[in-house]
Amino acid sequence: MLRTIVYTFLSLLYLQIQIHGETIIDFTDVDRSIRPGDDFFTFINGHWMNRTQIPPSETQWGSIYTMNSDTRLRLKGILDDLTQNGTSVSPHPHGSPRRQLSELYLAGLDEQAIEKAGLQPLEQTLIQLNQIQTYQELILFLIQWYKQSNQEVIFRCEVMPDNRNSSINMAHWIVN
Repeated sequence: MLRTIVYTFLSLLYLQIQIHGETIIDFTDVDRSIRPGDDFFTFINGHWMNRTQIPPSETQWGSIYTMNSDTRLRLKGILDDLTQNGTSVSPHPHGSPRRQLSELYLAGLDEQAIEKAGLQPLEQTLIQLNQIQTYQELILFLIQWYKQSNQEVIFRCEVMPDNRNSSINMAHWIVN
């Protein structure tokens, strides 16, 4: 009984949710041939699943991924505008936020300087890692790393679809 009430509530809710007069659910994705009480997920996403192909270069796809891709392209456009497409020294006043952003972006594009620096910026970290003998020391190192870099850890583990076969999940070690 509770399940029926929840599905009915969600079905009514999806029809009503609006922000500033615009619905926040794409009704073209709703598969009205499915009863929401039988399979709510397919009811809401059925048409989207039938018409959407995961791009070959991706292991997952959906609105979050397209939004992330669009956002990255917009940010790149902003940074390119700040640096005249990454080709010149920043034309903005010294110390201004625009100057700081453009200099950071240009530094990331300077492959020669990056290659010249090599591993030198990581030298002390690599020395510390090489000296670790026990898991307790590793834990202390990771805690210290977090305090200094404000990163969760050097790496994290997530379960996601396999990069070569999206029909199976596997553990992915991701370097932060």
